[in-house]
Amino acid sequence: MKKNRFMILLLILSALTGWACAGVGLSTPAPTLVPVEGGAFADWTAWNMQWVGAAQFIDVTVVNGEDQATYVPVEHGYLFLAMKAQIVNVSNDTQQMRFPQGPVYLTDSTGKKYELVGIAYEDAIMMAPPYLITTDTIFSTTKLNTGGHYTMAYQPKEALWFIEATPGLPFSMDFLFTIPENVSGLVLRFGNGYQVNIQ
Repeated sequence: MKKNRFMILLLILSALTGWACAGVGLSTPAPTLVPVEGGAFADWTAWNMQWVGAAQFIDVTVVNGEDQATYVPVEHGYLFLAMKAQIVNVSNDTQQMRFPQGPVYLTDSTGKKYELVGIAYEDAIMMAPPYLITTDTIFSTTKLNTGGHYTMAYQPKEALWFIEATPGLPFSMDFLFTIPENVSGLVLRFGNGYQVNIQ
């Protein structure tokens, strides 16, 4: 199976794109999980997630082989928001996290919902429609000399996200959303009741 590599240029800042991160920060996540419908997409006791930062961008450039696309939010006056998490599998076995697009989303102070549009790590980015170069399943795997690995994938046909990691291997991952420029009261919500407040 061909391995697709994607380059994310979120960290290359220029006068044309620039940072728009004023007022973006993270507060302590809720300490407990409340089981709700749509939340059984991972064994959450196996994962530790620490939120380390959030930043806004006016566009995202993705490269997939010879194909390249620069995306701006579909909605006028919106920006991309990248929320970075440090993730580690704290169990004794390789673990998977599979979830449809719906159960991971943001809400604002009015309760409006903003869906997940991409995930990224290192130089890899995987976007969902309408921000999508290919209609094929896209994935990227990093293998270490120690035998450990972590894998991320997106299946457009099923609108399904996939994360897999061996035990004890920390990696950083960005959750990507589009939000209005002057939105307030953002909260990241998972289908299992886990939430992270954004300043």
